[in-house]
Amino acid sequence: MTRTRVRTGLVAGLVVTCLGVAGVSVVHAETPAEAAGHSCAIVPEQEYPAAAPGEVGFDPAKLRAALDYAAVDGSSTVKVFRHGCLAGQGFRDAALERVPELNAGQTKAVVAMVAGIVADRGWVDLDAPIDEYLQPDLGDAEHRSRTLRQFLNLTSGVQVNHVQGLNMVGDQSRAREYFSQRLEHPAGEYYEFDETTPSVVVYVLQRIIDAHEPGLDFQDFTQRELFDPLGIPRSAYFWQRDRAGTTTGYSQLWLRALEYGRFGEMLRTGGELGGRRILSQGFVDEMRTGSDANCGFGLSMWLNSCEPGQTQVNTDYPSRREYPGEAWIRSAPSDMYYSLGLGTNTFVIPSLDMVVTRSGYQELDTVPGALRGDLHGAFPGNAGGPGEHEFFRLLMDAVTDMPGDVRSTIQNSGPYDRPADLAVDVDPFVNPPGAGLGSATGLGPQGGEGCTPLGCEDEPNDGLGWVGQVPRVVPGVAGAETRPGG
Repeated sequence: MTRTRVRTGLVAGLVVTCLGVAGVSVVHAETPAEAAGHSCAIVPEQEYPAAAPGEVGFDPAKLRAALDYAAVDGSSTVKVFRHGCLAGQGFRDAALERVPELNAGQTKAVVAMVAGIVADRGWVDLDAPIDEYLQPDLGDAEHRSRTLRQFLNLTSGVQVNHVQGLNMVGDQSRAREYFSQRLEHPAGEYYEFDETTPSVVVYVLQRIIDAHEPGLDFQDFTQRELFDPLGIPRSAYFWQRDRAGTTTGYSQLWLRALEYGRFGEMLRTGGELGGRRILSQGFVDEMRTGSDANCGFGLSMWLNSCEPGQTQVNTDYPSRREYPGEAWIRSAPSDMYYSLGLGTNTFVIPSLDMVVTRSGYQELDTVPGALRGDLHGAFPGNAGGPGEHEFFRLLMDAVTDMPGDVRSTIQNSGPYDRPADLAVDVDPFVNPPGAGLGSATGLGPQGGEGCTPLGCEDEPNDGLGWVGQVPRVVPGVAGAETRPGG
């Protein structure tokens, strides 16, 4: 698949207002895309700079209509950024943006960014077998032959059980479970959404980090190398671990929605924020590049760029479905890419210098999907349902300066027109039998390798310590905190 380059360069203009920080101004250089209008620079230690909708190419009334639609349709927060400026937000944002929410699948995208930082340092080769980084006595040769890229692409070929994936507080060792699961497909050839291998990524990265900086925990590395440069304080989140002590990689990062825009803006600018490079441009490009097994999924990011003839596969909630090679959200430009997880999203549209963030346990598609009798739309965790379509239809209609070549990539500016899908495949929910029990207890063939109900061999088995992180978010909820300066 041909890579589409994220537009890079230095952003331009003068910030005249800053959300929540009066009188702050930031000067920065200008790009051609922003030369015709207002632009802002997000810096780590400050809140988001704001601009009036008309200053950044929006019709104010139409933008308000799009934001209100999202807020009424279950969004606890929704924010729209253009040229680095916060242009608008939902009517619940002020009350809820500082409350940590379960990021679910968006956790996978954060883990992918950490993998990129480690890879950019030359500490890991994403295409090398994980055998090179594991202790010698864990797993068989076939399981050890898979790569981190295949795990980030969700193409490891492992048998998936979605009930096992929902053991949200009962995981014993999600990484060790992988070595007990059957490999059903050749590596890299078959996409299937799974909640196991992202934690293997964390497990491997933890070993690599410890080899270079002994005793440094994955979460502390993430804070120092990703969150601090983005201006995200520890009071903004807590992050669960499995009982063996490994940070969970598939879900369970509880991060407040106020921070999502920082991820999006860093990706929009090709891996930089506040003048500091966090990810290489090359890795950002890789995040938004699909695989042969699924053109619509990159390195833990969903891609709107599929073309006819390519293989495109959904999350298989509640059934596996292949698409004809089209945008997931057909009312948005084809270069959009985004994280997805139980209502938490960060959308990046490079061609429009736009970032959109959304949170809320009721997904945009839930009610519209149910009203249409569409299980695919109503069931959590799917991309491109009727609610997302309508929101982006309204939002794109609000853009007053959209270039013609960008508008031509929008496949459907009218009503949502995909047929309702009522198919249910129970197999990944019931097979293999005992998967959920094994995940929680270590018992049976589906239990983690080397684990018993009392713990896992050669692991810290201190995973419940994350509970002690929870009180630290109280100052963050109250706004009584100082952002790190990068």
